[in-house]
Amino acid sequence: MSFDSRQAALDTLNRLDRDKSTLDSVLEKIIPDDANIPKRDRALFQTIVFGVLRWRGRLDFVIKHFSNTRFDRIDLCVLNILRLGLFQIIYLDRVPESAAVNTAVELAKANVAPWLAGFVNGLLRNAAREYRNLPFPGVEENAISSTATTGSFPEWIIRRWVNRWGLKTTMALCDNLNAIPAITVRTNRLKASPPDLLHSLGAEVKNPEVTRHSPDGISFTHPASAIPELTAFKAGWFQVQDEAAQLVSLLLDPQPGEMVLDACAGFGGKTGHIAQLMHNEGSIVAIDIHAGKLSRLK
Repeated sequence: MSFDSRQAALDTLNRLDRDKSTLDSVLEKIIPDDANIPKRDRALFQTIVFGVLRWRGRLDFVIKHFSNTRFDRIDLCVLNILRLGLFQIIYLDRVPESAAVNTAVELAKANVAPWLAGFVNGLLRNAAREYRNLPFPGVEENAISSTATTGSFPEWIIRRWVNRWGLKTTMALCDNLNAIPAITVRTNRLKASPPDLLHSLGAEVKNPEVTRHSPDGISFTHPASAIPELTAFKAGWFQVQDEAAQLVSLLLDPQPGEMVLDACAGFGGKTGHIAQLMHNEGSIVAIDIHAGKLSRLK
């Protein structure tokens, strides 16, 4: 059975809204680790899901402008279909606008009442023609509303940031948080050194470089294959972990032979780092309120 990237993205967005689950838990259900999905289809799925979540505030502003139906009256599934289609129209240059509209209409036919497909078709076609001329709120008129809309953040947090740091810093912060970051990994020093890992990754990724603060971290972009397929990952030389998360275990400075309580272990990123820093000598008690995460950790 082939994998439908857009249907899977819609299912993910619907579950996030309906079940109030975390993105990680929803992604596990939609795409299990052992799912055999072509790289191109998986990439499109991830791009759509993360893109819609990142720009949802801005997408909703566009929907409100072009919709004849009051925003809070739009069916949740229809709303996510519109967001999914609009994201492709506005942000994905490689997807023709006609394809974005047509696939959204097909999603509507398959997931909601048939007559709603016409609503999706009309709104997206109008948006595709006119969104470039859409008058977003200006900073001079309302700095909070303007920054929240263009940066796609809730107004309450923009207001708080502006009060703390000023408008200029807040706008820069929005830009930074909306930028797609490089992938950061942590070297497993029990098996390899950072220079060894850097050299190994050099043949399979782009822009590999050591991180600024963590001595174990390396960042890169555009891996040639999925992370589990990289040679160094198969050899156990690294684990994906943000640089800030790496610093937590380094600040803890666990020593061999000690007993450590990891009170919010999750999937075990820091648990593994703590064990590494202890040279696998000592005891770590890892607990979490979500039993499923502990099963994955084990």
